Amino acid sequence: MNAQKLGICLMPRWIFAFILPCLLLSLGVPTQAQAAERELVILTTFSREPLLPLVEEFSRRYQGIEVQIIHRRAQSSVQLLNKSYIQNIDLVLSSSPYLMQNLAQSGKLAALPEPMQTPEWLKPYALPMTEHVATIGYSGAGLVWNQDYLKTHQLPEPKQFSDLAKPVYFGHVTMSTPARSGTTQMMVESILAKYGWQKGWEILLRVGANLATASARSFGVSDYIANGQFAVGPTIDSYALILGRKLDYVQFVYDESFTLMPTYVAQIRQNHNDQYAKAFIELLMS
Repeated sequence: MNAQKLGICLMPRWIFAFILPCLLLSLGVPTQAQAAERELVILTTFSREPLLPLVEEFSRRYQGIEVQIIHRRAQSSVQLLNKSYIQNIDLVLSSSPYLMQNLAQSGKLAALPEPMQTPEWLKPYALPMTEHVATIGYSGAGLVWNQDYLKTHQLPEPKQFSDLAKPVYFGHVTMSTPARSGTTQMMVESILAKYGWQKGWEILLRVGANLATASARSFGVSDYIANGQFAVGPTIDSYALILGRKLDYVQFVYDESFTLMPTYVAQIRQNHNDQYAKAFIELLMS
């Protein structure tokens, strides 16, 4: 039985494609463009946990707006933003100066709604002020360790990164690699800046020899330590402190060998006016 026998009138596909959006609008069904206007997509090199309080506060202020967080490493973020679907991403939040410089130089960033002055004491560590990138905070870095693991294996508490070069820590250390983590790259550069090229590389190579594994992501270091798989590793404070509040055996100490790591935010240049991206930036700056 065909459609004509059932009394159904078939229309050409091009007419149907033209009429369908009009029908959806008349029925109150949101189109893809309208749905995108009710969504905020944030690309970040951070893990989801440190961002949750911000997302929850934003959702409280702007009910009905879906916030999507996409995690990528710095290099992967650059590759992602070079794809044709860059229009799906509204904001970039990262501590990687390399990522922000790349996006700014390639013309992918929009001018921010309101410039934010970087505090004088933070300026030596931050990117120069521009209308496209804002410094909204900073992270410190240090060592995170598992107190129970240290006791079980009779290991001393580390005080600074160079301690991890000692033979006693062989097979008990984990860290990410500079190629996979912008924060780890900054830690490595900090060691070279403090100790010099020769001594710095000597420390780094000895620490590398003590590694039990290299974490694929920087926040994976804290997870390994918290799970009791390894004893100690370098990380930024936010990852370690979040776990430390939940698990009393997870300890953290800042290391003055590591530079401060400013947190940057930037808005991706779009053809439309993204009011919620601007609102999220204003929340960060408040």
